Amino acid sequence: MLQWTDGRAGGHQSFEDFHQPMEETYAANRRVSNVLVVVGSGFGNWEDSKQYLTGEWSLARGHLHKMPADGILMGSRVMVAKEAATAPAVKKLLVDTPGI
Repeated sequence: MLQWTDGRAGGHQSFEDFHQPMEETYAANRRVSNVLVVVGSGFGNWEDSKQYLTGEWSLARGHLHKMPADGILMGSRVMVAKEAATAPAVKKLLVDTPGI
């Protein structure tokens, strides 16, 4: 599994461009049959996420072909789910913290 995130995912602190490395390596990664491409970047809703599963993100950036990911990472979203064992105070802090 090739997992790609940038500075917006999971509180990671960086100014890495999320798209550039994917654009530069997508074709090479797809030539390897046992590699899954999974992405995460502070996705806030279904529309943010869907474009990476369908590959629409690459068309919006001027590419001629879709570059779909095999999956998306969801960290904070899962941590605040009812079923998660996360402490209630931590869940509240995550929910109350504004996004970018």
